[in-house]
Amino acid sequence: MEMLGIPCREVAVEPIVVSRHDTVGEVLKVMKPNLPIFIIEKERVGVVEGVENAGQDDKVEKFATWVRPLSSEEPVYKAAQVMLGKEILSVPVNVEGNVKGITYRIVLGALKSTKELAKREARTIAARVPVVLERRIKNAENIARNAGVNVLPVVNDERKLIGVWINGKFTRRPCVVREGTRVKLVIEKVLGSPVVVINKHREPVGVITVWELLDLAASYRDVNVPVFYSGLETLPDLDREYVKGEVESTLRKIVKIVPVFYMSFNMKKRGTWRVTLKLSTPLRMFNISREGIEPLETIREALELMEREVVQEKEKRTEWKRIIRE
Repeated sequence: MEMLGIPCREVAVEPIVVSRHDTVGEVLKVMKPNLPIFIIEKERVGVVEGVENAGQDDKVEKFATWVRPLSSEEPVYKAAQVMLGKEILSVPVNVEGNVKGITYRIVLGALKSTKELAKREARTIAARVPVVLERRIKNAENIARNAGVNVLPVVNDERKLIGVWINGKFTRRPCVVREGTRVKLVIEKVLGSPVVVINKHREPVGVITVWELLDLAASYRDVNVPVFYSGLETLPDLDREYVKGEVESTLRKIVKIVPVFYMSFNMKKRGTWRVTLKLSTPLRMFNISREGIEPLETIREALELMEREVVQEKEKRTEWKRIIRE
């Protein structure tokens, strides 16, 4: 069994336990690297994070996110899903009546050992974010706020990467990987700093943070949907990997809405590119076709349309059931 599929009890660690009435100063004295900090109550646990820059006299309760512990038999990838859903970096686990913890470092270690995901290329999971021109670096904070991100690649007038802006600080020494770098090699770099993914022209393709890696880990079972590809061989190798990443990303969203039996992907070039998608679900069979001049853009449009149609169909069925009940 791949590491992301093993039970949480096998890798969970003892947490640092504090009281909701403790102050930040008291908690900072007992903090240890790579160990989660929990406030443990009867049926829920407060995951304490973000106290490093808080006031010493603040109550630690203010920095707690309350969650129910996972069962000890839940697989590790479930912890990644909770982390994403709650925006936390550690998750409590009930192991024989005791609360232990799974940290994001444990999840990423499991991801690194899960071959089917660790071999993915960096550009297939990189988040697309705005870039900021060096001469307009003063606008970085507004750009980041509007985009809802904390990391921005900084480029010169030729759109070449020259640095990175992270949480208000600019450095000319960004952590960089090529777009074809395997995820297995990216993980250690991301644990130190967000990574900027670049192409062969040193143009930024996207960024990878801990959250993109957790998203990949969380997809371990969700992307286990048969996908039948046809026509993908007409694209370069790197583009094929990119397309598969886009398909998997879309499926991760769809399987949260409705189970998926299988998906077929077909593309042909006859003057323009034609992309045809079929998605088999309990709701119905979805058939999507798009045509365009640029293949990757056409594929993205088809995937976005498929996702929208699934959402609309689910909402329509839910509304029908509501009307029938009334």
